[in-house]
Amino acid sequence: MKLAEQVEPDLLAAVISAGDSPMSRLRYVTESGLSAPTVSRAARSLIKDGLLVEGEQFPIDRRGRPEITLKVNPKRVHLGLVVEDEVEPAGRSAGVRVVAMPITLDGKPFEAMSSIAVPIEERKIPSLTTAAVDAAHQLRQKVEERGGHVEGVGVTLGGHISENWVEYSSNIGSEQDQPSPLGSHLQEAIQLPVMIENDANALARRLLWFTQEPSPIYAIVLLKSDGIGCGIVANGSVFAGARGMAGEFGHLPMDPDGPACRCGNHGCLEAIATPRAIARSLGIDGLDQVSGAGDDEDAARVLAEAGSCLGRALAMLINLVDPGRIFLLGVDELTDREASSTALVYLDAMAEAVEKHVFRSARDRFDLEHIWANITVSGLPTETESAVAAAATCIQEVVKSRSYRRG
Repeated sequence: MKLAEQVEPDLLAAVISAGDSPMSRLRYVTESGLSAPTVSRAARSLIKDGLLVEGEQFPIDRRGRPEITLKVNPKRVHLGLVVEDEVEPAGRSAGVRVVAMPITLDGKPFEAMSSIAVPIEERKIPSLTTAAVDAAHQLRQKVEERGGHVEGVGVTLGGHISENWVEYSSNIGSEQDQPSPLGSHLQEAIQLPVMIENDANALARRLLWFTQEPSPIYAIVLLKSDGIGCGIVANGSVFAGARGMAGEFGHLPMDPDGPACRCGNHGCLEAIATPRAIARSLGIDGLDQVSGAGDDEDAARVLAEAGSCLGRALAMLINLVDPGRIFLLGVDELTDREASSTALVYLDAMAEAVEKHVFRSARDRFDLEHIWANITVSGLPTETESAVAAAATCIQEVVKSRSYRRG
């Protein structure tokens, strides 16, 4: 393979990850150390194949001629499909839906189009397939009406996903006990390449591709209403394990005598520390019914126990993986310390448990004085962020395919 062809995937990835910072041939030459002719040949090939286009000019310096930016082709689109619970107060049971949005190669909504949502009638594979196909067809038509071209579809949901198979997912109900080749079913129905990914792993990949997180090892912990997932990035790639099951953080066995988990085991982290588990322990429908955790002894106790449980699990993660950073994304009732008394109690207990159980060498980063510099807590991802994460797997495959195109 010629050197220029070997450079193509790296150049394409560099343009994608540059974000709003202008990427040009000269900048890539400077950063990569490659020769200008080699980079120019690679750029020409990517432009010819419709993946890149030339953008605006910008000055290099007062004596040099203007440099032309390289940008992704704004008409190349991937659909991001997200299987998620309907939005309701944290802890309450809800329906499930597919939210879909068209995403360009640089991780932005195609022509600022908004998402569409299609409800899933039952928490079963056939209903999920029908809703996903419906969402993809609707969105594809809208994209093509605007002159875009849909290249592929990325789908995310919670659970064990391996090589486009759904091995097990609580999102679609306990009835789904057998592995399902959901990817091939959708691909046949939609007539486009389909990639399925665990939702937490997809968010980790989004951070890797589109936000240029400087730490080579970090973890995304996704705290949803009834589940907890984890995506781990190590040295430039998402760690999926031998069969795609890595990151089933919510099913760490925290208490062998604890409450039943929807996975069939007892005492899992998500059976204790999620909003739905907390609401169930308090005998209420949702955390919105807790008027003030500081004035409610039962609520404060359950929240502190749940937060401590999460903290012990995070200490295990730190001791095993040694992440440079942890990003905890969750419902506001458990992550917004400024606005919610429930979050204040929960996160304070979490931090104390992390400090107590983390390996002593990590205490300089995860003691009560420094923990919030190493654990970033925020709300759940927006629909756009989730859709970008769903599309990111497809976009990564586009880049990887350049490596094997002529190999």
